[in-house]
Amino acid sequence: MPSLTCWCGEIIREDGDRPNCGHVLWDNAAGFYDRVASELLSFVQAQAGGRAGAWVKEHFEESIAPYEMTAGEAAESIVYQVSEGFCSGIYRCPKCGRIHIQVLGKQNKWESFVPERRTSDE
Repeated sequence: MPSLTCWCGEIIREDGDRPNCGHVLWDNAAGFYDRVASELLSFVQAQAGGRAGAWVKEHFEESIAPYEMTAGEAAESIVYQVSEGFCSGIYRCPKCGRIHIQVLGKQNKWESFVPERRTSDE
């Protein structure tokens, strides 16, 4: 489960207890579905040929995926990995309201914005 520490010290976690905490910003969706489909097909072919473990070892870092995965686990990991090149995470700190936007293509690099404490109708 992804998490980051806000400048105010609050730990922000992506979980169901804070439904509006994390979102995804698509920078460019062109090619995303084709890439996911290609990777899924590649995994299914490897699985059918008895090479699923080797495929997983070749395509994922050991720290994020075990070598033995079900098709569902592989699909989730593929979508997550491919999405890193197409979208950025957005998180709002529940304590101070700061917005943190993940720098595209960087796993743990964030730009932060402080709210102006006014709304558009003011």
